[in-house]
Amino acid sequence: MSPSPLRTFTRSPGVLVDVLVPVLWRPGAPGRFLGTLEASGEADSCQVTVVVNASDTDTLEAWTARDSVQVVIVGEERRSFACKANDGYRRTEAPWILIVGDDVRFERQWLTMAFDAGAPGRAQVIGTNDLGLQSRGELSPHLLIRREYVDERGASWDGPRVLCHEGYSHNYVDREIQAVAQQRGVYAFARRSVIEHLHHAASKAPVDATYQLGTATLAEDKALWKQREREHLR
Repeated sequence: MSPSPLRTFTRSPGVLVDVLVPVLWRPGAPGRFLGTLEASGEADSCQVTVVVNASDTDTLEAWTARDSVQVVIVGEERRSFACKANDGYRRTEAPWILIVGDDVRFERQWLTMAFDAGAPGRAQVIGTNDLGLQSRGELSPHLLIRREYVDERGASWDGPRVLCHEGYSHNYVDREIQAVAQQRGVYAFARRSVIEHLHHAASKAPVDATYQLGTATLAEDKALWKQREREHLR
């Protein structure tokens, strides 16, 4: 099943970033997510696109109720984070893409700070600071990616027009994108650009069913990452 829009949607002019949010359950997430994005002062430059399974009716209704959000509906076979991110990429058009989950808090001027960090060099992928386990920059789970880079080279090792490798069930999607960009010399870390990860591993959220599902495939995803790392990072 190819992704389909839920309703006719008119994009605002001047959008620089498509904020792609693959979601699974958590119908209570939209208020906090959109509230901190608005409070960050960067909302006018962003378009939020949520990708949700048709069967996830409560979550679908919760995000659909927000007029500022574009909702893309996908079938059950497109259940993983990577699949949903790719479907969101194909349905959007802004010059930059930000991949995040619904468990984040945007700080003031996060986008301005990211662009400041990426501007001096040739950065096509900019890592933001999650204020958690990766706050020193070893790995950024919330990546800002230039669309032309995805179109022409691909953000994963899968080639042009592929944002995420779809072999991962949930984990290591971000690690591959960052590793590929570092390998190509087009990565920058924006320490002052803060998109806080409100994750249970950092004691910032309780463990819910969505986290449990992601944890269940951690070993499998890690094994796939190690295999791909051996193949491509020699």
